[in-house]
Amino acid sequence: SEMCIRDSRNLLIRLGRPPALEAIRDLPGVCSVGVLGESRFRLELEDDAAPGVIAERIVNSGWDLEELTSGITELEHIFTQHTTGEIPS
Repeated sequence: SEMCIRDSRNLLIRLGRPPALEAIRDLPGVCSVGVLGESRFRLELEDDAAPGVIAERIVNSGWDLEELTSGITELEHIFTQHTTGEIPS
């Protein structure tokens, strides 16, 4: 199913040559994509998704996979870093 559950698994990726968002969303087992900026994306995975297959597809697509991290805690840390302090008044 294409449904994301609330505590679904996540992959954080950084791409040197990111494609159109639709191409990332079409990866097998990906149910949604969040853009974190700086060529970084958060992929929400379906329960039966295989991160290794996703990574292999990214590499074979020539998107220049620079970083791949699993989990939500890293995302929250990155988001907090980018959203605290430098808020224009």
